[in-house]
Amino acid sequence: MKKFKILSFLMVLISAISFTSCDTEPIDSALNNTGGTGNTGGPASFKVNFGGNTYVANNPQAMIMSGSITIAGVRGTGGESVNLVIPATTVGTYTNALMTYNTGSTTNLGQYANINPAMPQMPNGSVKITNIDTVNKKISGTFSFTGYWSEASANLPSLAFTDGTFTNIPYTGTVGPTPEVPVQQYSAKIDGTTIDYSDDITVASSGGFMVILGLTDAPDSMNIRIKQTLTPGTYPITTGLMDDVTAQFSNPSDSFEATSGTLTIISKANGWIKGTFSFVTGVDGVGVHQVTDGTFNVEY
Repeated sequence: MKKFKILSFLMVLISAISFTSCDTEPIDSALNNTGGTGNTGGPASFKVNFGGNTYVANNPQAMIMSGSITIAGVRGTGGESVNLVIPATTVGTYTNALMTYNTGSTTNLGQYANINPAMPQMPNGSVKITNIDTVNKKISGTFSFTGYWSEASANLPSLAFTDGTFTNIPYTGTVGPTPEVPVQQYSAKIDGTTIDYSDDITVASSGGFMVILGLTDAPDSMNIRIKQTLTPGTYPITTGLMDDVTAQFSNPSDSFEATSGTLTIISKANGWIKGTFSFVTGVDGVGVHQVTDGTFNVEY
């Protein structure tokens, strides 16, 4: 699985909305001095506590695009901003948001982000969207996170961002349903018994073929080899080394190659392939097994 695709995409959205500088440096006390307290006086308010001070944005704005909400709390004209990207467009609490603080300086590259370099698999913190006013196009909520400086060599301590609020932030774009995130799935019935390989799926490419391998703890495995140029349609499963589709499965005692069968590619788009399959193994009564109700939906 490509775990960081969504993070890369969300960073593009942050850049689009906040117009932040690419050059930043570690935080210091001067950057934290807001020159006042409380709201900026307008109907929109964005603030958060960190570094012993309260950060108050004077130009908060938001954008809804591609099933995500991006909120930028911009302060001043130098690119300083606190940014939130939530991969959803409905009221709720989200622990998978990307949150960053850009200092707006031009002397060093980097930013604080809610991703611990030691545990990069999942962002920390949460964003709670409490209200989306679709008539006046304004959004409100709360947030908090722990920020880690992106340049590990600087050896800077983490920074806690607490009591964050955004109220009546105007947004552009249209609220719609959050796009469904595909889930990898791979299973089949072998002689009438369903075996699910979904917990351990590997997809590899070699010599113009795509190989979909599923494993279980038993151990059992299911291996389907598909020519990469195939488009949606139904194809025979055969035994030739260079044929369009071949298949085999194994159990703790032996492995069995498909001698005949069919595979249907239902869809193949956006890096995902979905389909069904069934086949028979063995010849002349030796090693004969029936594989039915095979399905797969995998990222390649």
